[in-house]
Order: sequence, then structure tokens, then C-alpha cells
Amino acid sequence: MFNTLKFHLKTSRPGLWFPTIWLYVIPTSGLAIWGDLTFWVGLIYFTFPFNYLVYSWNDWADTKIDDLNPRKNTFLFGAVSNHSLKKEIIWINIIIQAPFLLFFTYYTGYYMGWWLITLVFLNYMYNDKKMRVSSRPPFELFVSLGYLLALLMSVRLNGDIIVPITTYLYLMLFAIQSHLIGEIMDIAPDRAGGRKTTATVLGYRWSKIFLSAIVSVEAYILLAIANEFLLGIFLVLYAAYMIVDAFLIYKNKPYPLPLIKLFGICANIAALTTMVWLWITGSLM
Repeated sequence: MFNTLKFHLKTSRPGLWFPTIWLYVIPTSGLAIWGDLTFWVGLIYFTFPFNYLVYSWNDWADTKIDDLNPRKNTFLFGAVSNHSLKKEIIWINIIIQAPFLLFFTYYTGYYMGWWLITLVFLNYMYNDKKMRVSSRPPFELFVSLGYLLALLMSVRLNGDIIVPITTYLYLMLFAIQSHLIGEIMDIAPDRAGGRKTTATVLGYRWSKIFLSAIVSVEAYILLAIANEFLLGIFLVLYAAYMIVDAFLIYKNKPYPLPLIKLFGICANIAALTTMVWLWITGSLM
């Protein structure tokens, strides 16, 4: 029983909850949300329930590749698919999704309809064996914009919040950046399993350079438009590190597994820290 619970929790990839939590919380910067039931229900949804739906679907599409991936079977990066639990996963998804979707429908009305259709369509498009957008670079990077559904639900659920256009652009880049980082870590198992991604096409060095370019644009938005200097300088340093890494440190080679796990832990710490900072300062809003 305990092992089964561990499997389902791993399937939701707790180490990768931070993008959806981050995107949900940021629009509420400065609002009186602490006693608001709708805020807390939404926050809970974008931890286990939302990520369980997305990643369990993805796991069943990637069973063979995941078997080759050394970073899988951890709470940071997800479980390895277990065929004997397939029906159980379907029922768990139904049970945990239903109450939240009904709650959101009550508070958002018809808005919930297109939101849910978009969620299902993006996941279908990404994982379906015929469409298989996950293996059609660079389009798989843009499917990661589906993470912004957390932002859109937050905007609607917490009071029709107005988000600046530049903030939408920054968060779109944030979603693409998060996906690309995962692809860089998975170049070796993806190639071994026959999957084609932006990172497998570019290779380690050029993927890092591409990532550095994305982060540099994010830094520009923060420094020049949002006047957010602390996080902006941090991203400048991160972009510079990726260039140094591409040419002087790991260059065109994979990262060792202990370092990948360390990256995962640091990413969570950085995300939670910056989330609190940006909520307090409201610089993105």
C-alpha cells in the first residue's frame, strides 16, 4: 500500500510542481488572498492534481524512454510507468479532478469549458502516438505554454486580475525555459529511445547557448521593463554560467546524475524564493 502511494506521488513529479505553483501565485501579488477559499483550492489543485493528470498521461506515452532514463523513479523527476496500475491511475485522475473542476466551474462558469478543452487538447497533441508533437522540434517547446493555464485560472479565479503584456511574455519564456532544461538533462535517454527533441537536435552545447539566449531575454524584461533588479541580475548570471558551461565546463557532454539531482533541488529553492520575493514586491504586476 505504501509503495503504491509512493508511486502515485512520484508520478505527479513533486520536484516539478514549482512552475505551476509559481504561475498560479504570481498574479495574486499584493492581493488579500490569505482568507480566500478560492485561492487555496486553486493552489492545492496546481500541486498534485494538475501535475498528476499531465505527467501520468505523459508517462504512459513515454514508457520505453523512461525505462532508459536514470533520473526517473524519484520524487524530483517522476515514477517509471507500472502497467499493473494503469487502470488505477485512470480512476485516480477521475476522482481527484472531478471535485476541483466542479468547484472551478461554479466560480468561473463557461470559462471553465474552454480552459478544460485546451488542457486536454494540448496533452493529447503532445502525447498521441500519431501526432506526437513531443518528438517534433521545435513545436514541443511551444506546447509547454500549456503551463500558463495555471496563470489563466488564477487570473479568473482570484478576481479577473489584469496582467501586463510584458509579464505574459516573460512567463511564456519561463515555461519554454523550464521545458528546455528538462530536455537538456534527457538528451542521452531521448536519443537512446529514438525521441527527437529540440535539445537532441541541437546537442548539449548549442542547447545551452539557446537556453542562455532565452534567459537573457527574460533578464532584459525584468531589468529594463519591470525594474526587477534582484531577479534580473540573477538571470544574467545564470545566462552567463550556461555559456561558460557550454564552452569550458561540461561543454558537449551530459551532466552526471548527482549534479542533475542537485540542479532539481536548487531549482525548487530558487523558484519558491523568487515566488515569495515577486509576490511581496509585485514587480511583475
